Amino acid sequence: MNKLIYIADPMCSWCFGFAPELAKLQAAVAGKLQLELVMGGLRTGADAQALTPEFAQELAHHWQKVTATTEQSFNHDFLNQTNGFIYDTEPACRAVTLMGEAKPEHQLAYLFALQQGFYQQKLDITQPQVLADIANEWLDQSFFADLFDSEAIIEATKQDFEMSRMWQVFSYPTLVYSTGERMIMLSQGYAKCDAILEGIANIEAQLTQQPDDFEQ
Repeated sequence: MNKLIYIADPMCSWCFGFAPELAKLQAAVAGKLQLELVMGGLRTGADAQALTPEFAQELAHHWQKVTATTEQSFNHDFLNQTNGFIYDTEPACRAVTLMGEAKPEHQLAYLFALQQGFYQQKLDITQPQVLADIANEWLDQSFFADLFDSEAIIEATKQDFEMSRMWQVFSYPTLVYSTGERMIMLSQGYAKCDAILEGIANIEAQLTQQPDDFEQ
């Protein structure tokens, strides 16, 4: 079965803005196209950043733009904290990767739950315990904790980051149509479900008529 590959990050504001459209897309392609998640790693390692007043102002500007475009609401009170918060997206990405390994059928729902927790409920999803609490609907917390710290999950998360960069995806959300042999860019940045479905139909029509026109 051909599939859609969704490259995202739980702490990417545009990915949060895209969440309702992605939910519609998932429902529309169910049984026709598999949806696979790849974590992009928006701010990890040396790119992780302390929440300074200047950075908070920059984030607030981005969040306002997302709201204006998508109508997704943000709790801006999160940006007023002074507890030394570090905007590091690796733990949340690792948690989504973990859910994909343990309970793949709930991975997207977990991603949505993390986004709502961070952007609307002011939860610090850089903290393993918070990530485990949110996952508790699907996974036992002690099982989650064991997997979260395992070398296998840490390495799988790194592989997602490397794959995203190998595909030259540096902005999120991104959707790629994969035939197994070909990788075809479907959308990059926020898009409406109807437009994406139209893009899928166009790709599939061209693959049927002129399969050699696409490059991997």
